[in-house]
Amino acid sequence: SFANVVPPSPPVILQVIPGGRIQVRWSATGQISYQLQVLQEDAVVCDSGIIYGTTTLARINEYLSNGQYTVRVRVSNSYGLTSDWGTMNYQQQSQLPDLTYTANYSEALEGVRITVQDTGYEKFYLIRNGVLAAKFTETEYIDRFAAGTTQYRLIGVTAEDNFGQAIFTVTVPAGDAR
Repeated sequence: SFANVVPPSPPVILQVIPGGRIQVRWSATGQISYQLQVLQEDAVVCDSGIIYGTTTLARINEYLSNGQYTVRVRVSNSYGLTSDWGTMNYQQQSQLPDLTYTANYSEALEGVRITVQDTGYEKFYLIRNGVLAAKFTETEYIDRFAAGTTQYRLIGVTAEDNFGQAIFTVTVPAGDAR
Protein backbone atom coordinates (compact mmCIF):
# COMPACT_ATOMS: atom_id res chain seq x y z
CA SER A 1 0.00 0.00 0.00
CA PHE A 2 1.10 3.52 -0.74
CA ALA A 3 0.35 6.77 1.05
CA ASN A 4 0.02 9.85 -1.09
CA VAL A 5 1.63 12.51 1.11
CA VAL A 6 0.92 15.94 -0.35
CA PRO A 7 0.67 19.44 1.08
CA PRO A 8 -2.80 20.52 2.15
CA SER A 9 -4.91 22.62 -0.18
CA PRO A 10 -4.66 26.38 0.37
CA PRO A 11 -7.19 27.57 2.95
CA VAL A 12 -10.22 29.47 1.72
CA ILE A 13 -10.57 32.84 3.45
CA LEU A 14 -14.26 33.16 4.24
CA GLN A 15 -14.40 36.53 5.95
CA VAL A 16 -12.39 39.51 7.12
CA ILE A 17 -14.22 40.95 10.11
CA PRO A 18 -13.60 44.70 10.31
CA GLY A 19 -12.47 46.54 13.41
CA GLY A 20 -9.39 48.19 14.80
CA ARG A 21 -7.65 44.84 14.72
CA ILE A 22 -9.29 42.78 12.02
CA GLN A 23 -10.29 39.15 12.47
CA VAL A 24 -9.86 36.60 9.71
CA ARG A 25 -11.99 33.45 9.30
CA TRP A 26 -10.98 30.64 6.95
CA SER A 27 -11.72 27.04 6.07
CA ALA A 28 -9.00 24.38 5.79
CA THR A 29 -8.67 20.61 5.73
CA GLY A 30 -6.13 18.73 7.86
CA GLN A 31 -4.81 21.85 9.58
CA ILE A 32 -2.57 21.45 12.63
CA SER A 33 -1.02 24.91 12.40
CA TYR A 34 -1.48 28.16 10.53
CA GLN A 35 0.30 31.38 9.66
CA LEU A 36 -1.60 34.62 9.05
CA GLN A 37 -0.08 37.62 7.31
CA VAL A 38 -1.37 41.03 6.27
CA LEU A 39 0.42 42.81 3.44
CA GLN A 40 0.22 46.31 2.03
CA GLU A 41 1.82 46.81 -1.39
CA ASP A 42 3.74 43.51 -1.01
CA ALA A 43 5.24 44.57 2.36
CA VAL A 44 4.30 42.43 5.37
CA VAL A 45 2.72 44.68 8.03
CA CYS A 46 1.56 41.87 10.34
CA ASP A 47 2.78 38.28 10.69
CA SER A 48 1.42 35.84 13.28
CA GLY A 49 4.31 33.43 12.84
CA ILE A 50 3.40 29.75 13.00
CA ILE A 51 0.54 29.09 15.43
CA TYR A 52 -0.19 25.47 16.34
CA GLY A 53 -3.84 24.53 16.58
CA THR A 54 -6.95 23.98 14.54
CA THR A 55 -8.64 27.33 15.07
CA THR A 56 -9.89 28.94 11.89
CA LEU A 57 -10.54 32.42 13.33
CA ALA A 58 -7.73 34.77 14.36
CA ARG A 59 -7.38 38.45 15.31
CA ILE A 60 -4.28 40.30 14.19
CA ASN A 61 -2.20 42.26 16.70
CA GLU A 62 -1.82 45.44 14.62
CA TYR A 63 -4.14 48.42 14.25
CA LEU A 64 -4.22 48.95 10.49
CA SER A 65 -4.22 52.42 8.96
CA ASN A 66 -6.84 53.05 6.29
CA GLY A 67 -5.93 51.53 2.95
CA GLN A 68 -5.90 48.45 0.74
CA TYR A 69 -4.44 45.22 2.19
CA THR A 70 -3.96 41.60 1.20
CA VAL A 71 -4.78 39.07 3.91
CA ARG A 72 -3.24 35.63 3.51
CA VAL A 73 -3.27 32.36 5.44
CA ARG A 74 -1.40 29.10 4.98
CA VAL A 75 -1.75 25.89 6.96
CA SER A 76 0.39 22.85 7.74
CA ASN A 77 -0.79 19.26 8.09
CA SER A 78 0.29 16.34 10.31
CA TYR A 79 3.04 15.41 7.81
CA GLY A 80 4.67 18.81 8.32
CA LEU A 81 3.76 19.95 4.82
CA THR A 82 2.59 23.51 4.26
CA SER A 83 -0.07 24.70 1.84
CA ASP A 84 0.18 27.56 -0.58
CA TRP A 85 -1.28 30.86 0.64
CA GLY A 86 -5.01 31.46 0.55
CA THR A 87 -5.53 35.19 -0.09
CA MET A 88 -8.19 37.87 0.02
CA ASN A 89 -8.02 41.63 -0.61
CA TYR A 90 -9.38 43.87 2.12
CA GLN A 91 -10.08 47.61 2.36
CA GLN A 92 -9.48 48.95 5.89
CA GLN A 93 -11.64 51.93 6.76
CA SER A 94 -11.37 53.32 10.28
CA GLN A 95 -14.70 54.23 11.81
CA LEU A 96 -13.25 57.05 13.89
CA PRO A 97 -11.66 60.37 12.84
CA ASP A 98 -8.03 61.24 13.42
CA LEU A 99 -7.07 62.08 17.01
CA THR A 100 -6.84 65.72 18.08
CA TYR A 101 -3.57 66.27 19.94
CA THR A 102 -0.76 68.64 20.80
CA ALA A 103 2.85 67.54 20.87
CA ASN A 104 5.92 69.61 21.62
CA TYR A 105 9.30 69.34 23.25
CA SER A 106 9.58 70.85 26.75
CA GLU A 107 13.05 71.51 28.13
CA ALA A 108 11.54 71.84 31.63
CA LEU A 109 9.95 68.37 31.37
CA GLU A 110 12.99 66.92 29.57
CA GLY A 111 10.82 65.31 26.95
CA VAL A 112 8.07 65.52 24.39
CA ARG A 113 4.67 66.24 25.94
CA ILE A 114 1.82 64.63 24.04
CA THR A 115 -1.70 65.66 25.05
CA VAL A 116 -4.84 64.13 23.52
CA GLN A 117 -7.96 66.31 23.47
CA ASP A 118 -10.31 63.48 22.46
CA THR A 119 -12.37 61.62 25.04
CA GLY A 120 -14.04 58.26 24.73
CA TYR A 121 -10.83 56.29 24.34
CA GLU A 122 -9.95 53.52 26.78
CA LYS A 123 -6.22 53.39 26.06
CA PHE A 124 -3.52 54.85 23.85
CA TYR A 125 -0.51 53.34 22.11
CA LEU A 126 2.47 55.49 21.18
CA ILE A 127 4.75 54.22 18.43
CA ARG A 128 8.05 56.08 18.19
CA ASN A 129 10.06 55.66 14.97
CA GLY A 130 8.18 52.46 14.15
CA VAL A 131 8.56 50.81 17.58
CA LEU A 132 5.98 50.66 20.36
CA ALA A 133 7.18 53.14 22.97
CA ALA A 134 4.28 53.28 25.45
CA LYS A 135 0.78 52.17 26.33
CA PHE A 136 -1.13 54.58 28.57
CA THR A 137 -4.67 55.37 29.72
CA GLU A 138 -4.36 59.06 30.64
CA THR A 139 -4.75 61.80 28.01
CA GLU A 140 -1.19 63.07 28.56
CA TYR A 141 2.15 61.34 28.16
CA ILE A 142 5.74 62.63 28.36
CA ASP A 143 8.23 60.83 26.13
CA ARG A 144 11.67 61.33 27.67
CA PHE A 145 13.43 59.13 25.13
CA ALA A 146 12.86 61.19 22.00
CA ALA A 147 15.99 62.39 20.21
CA GLY A 148 16.43 64.48 17.08
CA THR A 149 13.59 64.29 14.59
CA THR A 150 11.17 61.73 15.99
CA GLN A 151 8.21 60.28 14.10
CA TYR A 152 5.16 59.23 16.10
CA ARG A 153 2.01 57.26 15.49
CA LEU A 154 -0.51 57.77 18.30
CA ILE A 155 -3.40 55.29 18.40
CA GLY A 156 -6.47 55.78 20.63
CA VAL A 157 -8.56 52.63 21.20
CA THR A 158 -12.19 52.44 22.34
CA ALA A 159 -13.73 49.69 24.47
CA GLU A 160 -15.14 48.22 21.21
CA ASP A 161 -11.57 47.97 19.76
CA ASN A 162 -12.19 50.74 17.22
CA PHE A 163 -9.44 53.30 16.89
CA GLY A 164 -8.48 56.78 15.84
CA GLN A 165 -4.91 57.81 15.18
CA ALA A 166 -2.56 60.67 14.53
CA ILE A 167 0.79 60.59 12.76
CA PHE A 168 3.20 63.44 13.46
CA THR A 169 6.85 64.45 13.87
CA VAL A 170 8.53 66.34 16.71
CA THR A 171 12.12 67.62 16.66
CA VAL A 172 14.14 67.63 19.87
CA PRO A 173 16.99 70.18 19.78
CA ALA A 174 20.35 68.39 19.47
CA GLY A 175 21.73 69.75 22.75
CA ASP A 176 18.66 68.54 24.67
CA ALA A 177 18.43 64.92 23.45
CA ARG A 178 18.72 62.50 26.35
